[in-house]
Amino acid sequence: MGTRRAGKSAIHSVVFRNVAPTETIFNTSSSNNASNLMGTQQQPLPGNSNPFLDFFSVWDYPGCPDFYDTSATDAHAIFGNCVSVVFIIDAQDDYIVALKQLFLTVSMAYKVKKDMLFEVFVHKVDGLSDDHKIETQRDIHTRIRDELLDAGLQDVHIGFHLTSIYDHSVFEALSKVVQRVLGEEGVLPTLENLLNIMCSNSGIEKAFLFDTSTKIYIATDSSPVDIQSYELCSDMLSVIVDVGAVYGADVNVTFNSKGTEEEVGSVIRLNNGMVLYMRGVSSTLSLVCLLRDENFEKCGLIDFNFSVFRTAVNDVFTVRRGEGATLNFK
Repeated sequence: MGTRRAGKSAIHSVVFRNVAPTETIFNTSSSNNASNLMGTQQQPLPGNSNPFLDFFSVWDYPGCPDFYDTSATDAHAIFGNCVSVVFIIDAQDDYIVALKQLFLTVSMAYKVKKDMLFEVFVHKVDGLSDDHKIETQRDIHTRIRDELLDAGLQDVHIGFHLTSIYDHSVFEALSKVVQRVLGEEGVLPTLENLLNIMCSNSGIEKAFLFDTSTKIYIATDSSPVDIQSYELCSDMLSVIVDVGAVYGADVNVTFNSKGTEEEVGSVIRLNNGMVLYMRGVSSTLSLVCLLRDENFEKCGLIDFNFSVFRTAVNDVFTVRRGEGATLNFK
């Protein structure tokens, strides 16, 4: 959600439709109806074998609903099935009106669901200096916090993210949103533990579990996230997808069909003595790791550990869907 022209359509075009950021200037305003960008909340997409996206849905709401007009806006219909609300604020515009709409959105959503998650993207910060970015985020955070305290909504926690479609910040912010949702469902700690075991037993310094099509990382190991490492891993994934689209027999078969995930993989050696290692975990989930060249000498051990890791990750989502698992964790 967010004010019109805040950049909502540009974000979903870049992240979910793989549109170049420079092409989003031709985007038209969203229609009057909210549009579903990924999946459905009731049932998986037909033909979609991605265990992550089977029950994950993102909706683009045009503009911001008028919560003052209760006859025209049904808060229960809007927020009843929501888990998280992401509100977009244009940092280069006067955001006073946006803050009023943010407060109304948070207060109405909180009345519908007390456990609703709230995220604010302070967007279009690419044209601002570093000091201006921090000051803008601090001002927005202070204003909305004071409004919520005055309204007795001190229990509401809002996450704030500085974003732009011209770098990796919007992908990282959406990754944090997804991880927060998975954390509420108890999935994220299990995935993080699996990644920690994979890293400690394979000599891996950093590992990301990506959704291949969107380059959103749904989990990473417990070591601190270095933005440069994330950008390297994300760019590697983009290279593999783009090369497969040009030279592969059928990139859709490679990344979206069952039974082919074990065939997807790549290794890139960097000139600083590091190695990027990518393997397909499921039909559209990929593991991208960063490790030292000397640790990659035991590539057989890494491949074996990855095969166990892949089975365990698929079991996590299989159990989440209520189906049987293949690994015995006793």
